[in-house]
Amino acid sequence: MKLSPKMKIAEILEKYPHLRKTLAQEGFEELVNPAAQNSIAKMVTLEMAAKKAGKEVFPLLAKLEGKQIVESADDTAGAEPQATPAGTVSPENGIKRGEMATAKTLIGPLLDQYPQTKSVFEKHYGAACFTCPGQATETVEQTAGMHGTDPQKILDEINAIIETELGK
Repeated sequence: MKLSPKMKIAEILEKYPHLRKTLAQEGFEELVNPAAQNSIAKMVTLEMAAKKAGKEVFPLLAKLEGKQIVESADDTAGAEPQATPAGTVSPENGIKRGEMATAKTLIGPLLDQYPQTKSVFEKHYGAACFTCPGQATETVEQTAGMHGTDPQKILDEINAIIETELGK
């Protein structure tokens, strides 16, 4: 069994239905029920769910895959063991100053580069979204889908603010 932090919860449950109980025990009950599996679980990755639940994704992956958590050579006595990551997860969909947003742009880096775009998200999603840890790792497209909003509408408003900021 090979899981990845980028796998959607619904995909995991479809491929490995026996993990439903483990995911529920780990605190993801709201994502593993049948109604969620046909809706929000199709958009939420294991990484997003772990972050929202305050869990480290690699130890969670190790547990789901039935692997023992491995201590690294650097661990000192009494340190918490960590899962050995298969690779590091990098925000490949970040945005740099001067770039325009796309549907695949991550919200966290977007807000870091262009904090004034926060008003667009507040307008369409409400201020509560900024208390959700997922906002840092979700894309414009994912958040729009979760809120039943056209991603292009969000992008048009975000990019208008970016153009104004850049003086275009």
